[in-house]
Amino acid sequence: MERIQKIIANAGLMSRRKAEGIIMDGRVLVNSRKAVLGDKADSETDKIEVNGKRIVPEKKVYIIFNKPKSVICSMERLKEGKSISDYFKLKERVYPAGRLDYDSEGLVFLTNDGAITELITHPRYETEKEYIIEIDKSISEKDIEQLRHGVMLEDGMSWPAKVEILDSRMRLDITMHEGRKAQIKRMFTALGYKVLSLARIRIGSILMEHMLPGKYRELSFEEISGLKKILKENYEKSVRNREQRISLQKRIRPNPVKYVRRDIIGIRKIEPWKPKAEKPKFRNDFERFRGERAEKRKEKHQPEKSSRLI
Repeated sequence: MERIQKIIANAGLMSRRKAEGIIMDGRVLVNSRKAVLGDKADSETDKIEVNGKRIVPEKKVYIIFNKPKSVICSMERLKEGKSISDYFKLKERVYPAGRLDYDSEGLVFLTNDGAITELITHPRYETEKEYIIEIDKSISEKDIEQLRHGVMLEDGMSWPAKVEILDSRMRLDITMHEGRKAQIKRMFTALGYKVLSLARIRIGSILMEHMLPGKYRELSFEEISGLKKILKENYEKSVRNREQRISLQKRIRPNPVKYVRRDIIGIRKIEPWKPKAEKPKFRNDFERFRGERAEKRKEKHQPEKSSRLI
């Protein structure tokens, strides 16, 4: 089940924002009933009509592309420079599941399957991406261990990475499941190195083999099945980890937890909840003097209570 505006956008009719507008105008019907913003539907079983025409669900497409350097990882046509869309034309509307920098190269996975895209790109599901990188000088054993435990960046600690030395200490194989902007380059910059080249060679179980730069191909049924199997395992592992974390929090601290953070090696820690301190009645001595004087004046002018019973 997906939101109706997402189904309309995936069908290639218009953007999601425009789809929200026509839903609010009452021009979208789901099973002959006017749709409301926020409704969900199944594109394969439900009858969805836009301006009186039924939406036919797109065929799911799974493509891998060997991105050359100096190509923007986008499906938009550009006035200046090249993008991925200049290398092939498809009837279906596809988009990259995870991006590569302008000066990076290698494997890009393109699809119109939103569920697969989320499982690949979201770090919660820990889908591995493997890269071959070359740096400007030999890396020390200390810095390799730092990469394996996590590097502190401007936007937080990175998750631990798998690092292997190839034919020299200037050429490394690094495997990660995160994908922040220019993350690998920023990690090596933080350790005092410069990345000279970066190429992605694997996403999950999909390997880029015997493909020239600028070429693409559709995945076979076996490759798609293998990828979906790994993504399903990652999803189930993510759900189990989340349930274990919640039960651990309840067992260690039944009171509400204010926030959860990661320590220096990437392990999540629970910070104990602290009640807010009560605000003082007076902020300074002058306010205290004025307040006490006002209370005395109030007591002085207050009439005495009569003890006589009526």
